[in-house]
Amino acid sequence: MRIGGKYFVQCVLIFIFAAALSHAAAMDRKYQRVRRGIWLWTGAAAVFLFAVRADERLEEYSGAIPEILCFILLQFILFAKLYGLADCFAFSCCGIFIGAFGGGLRECLFHMLLSTGILGAVQFCRGNVNRYGNLKEPKAFIPYIAAALPVIVLRLIRCEVGKTF
Repeated sequence: MRIGGKYFVQCVLIFIFAAALSHAAAMDRKYQRVRRGIWLWTGAAAVFLFAVRADERLEEYSGAIPEILCFILLQFILFAKLYGLADCFAFSCCGIFIGAFGGGLRECLFHMLLSTGILGAVQFCRGNVNRYGNLKEPKAFIPYIAAALPVIVLRLIRCEVGKTF
């Protein structure tokens, strides 16, 4: 069985993105810091994946570009003060990745909500939440961002396959 060129490129880009995001999550968990070079690989893989997938259906993906840019601006203007800059980079790279699978602003915001919900639930069960709803001691957020991403992407793929049949 021969694998087509675009399909192989997409698989390689998804692998690079997943490896870089996993590495960022591991660094965040261990050191509470992430090198900026990680985001270069993660963002580049997401942008190239978006470009490869958008090449197939340009008219469908052209509407997602302003939404993804709006989401990235929202991250760095509004949410950069709420949580760390590395988390903003993670959400931005994941937003581009979600856009590559046909998602828009709504899916990116749902990804943020899901990530925060998973973080809150896990930390509440571990007793790391005070009576005001804040974390008693700060924990890494990028592992939760990475954990929520497959849920959103698999939903988008399922919707995309449903449109085909």
